Amino acid sequence: DVPDNRDILTQILERAGVRVTQATGGWQAVEKVREEPPDIVFMDIRMPDIDGVEAMERIWKEHDRSQVRIVALSASVLDHERRQYLDAGFHDFIDKPFRTEAIFDCMARLLGVEYEYTTEDPPSRSEPQPGPAAVPEDLRRRLSRAAGLYAVTELRRCLEELAALGDEGQLLSTAIGQLVDDYDMEGITRLLE
Repeated sequence: DVPDNRDILTQILERAGVRVTQATGGWQAVEKVREEPPDIVFMDIRMPDIDGVEAMERIWKEHDRSQVRIVALSASVLDHERRQYLDAGFHDFIDKPFRTEAIFDCMARLLGVEYEYTTEDPPSRSEPQPGPAAVPEDLRRRLSRAAGLYAVTELRRCLEELAALGDEGQLLSTAIGQLVDDYDMEGITRLLE
């Protein structure tokens, strides 16, 4: 039900060639599955109208469990809660903030999806690359934490601070900004290390 979370997940999936339909709540999810059953549903547990468990149960009343896979998404990571959602009937559980690998691994397991990986062309030699930059420890920690949480808004705030540090900061800010646009949070973490 959180627009930023939906948008991030949508962009991750669409960049991998997945056709995505969004729903803003449980009732709308049930309706969208009724109109055009998808292969997989990533269902948030907490939503403003009906929760994810009730929405899942309503979907199961109309569709066979083998037709539509439903994955619970929740910020709750306690083992007994995870088990509770799996026991309730969800095919899988992914905790938030979700990681790209977790989403793709889940689709591979549940749908038998195989991925074709490509390498990107190396950056052109005329394009300056960031080198070691003196980043204040507090700012580096906030950037790293925001990347780990997929907090795009916080990352962009930190990038403004980084850009204000001079030429090296501006170059690093531009490089990290590109990784933010690509939702490559692991790449940001590697660059900060």
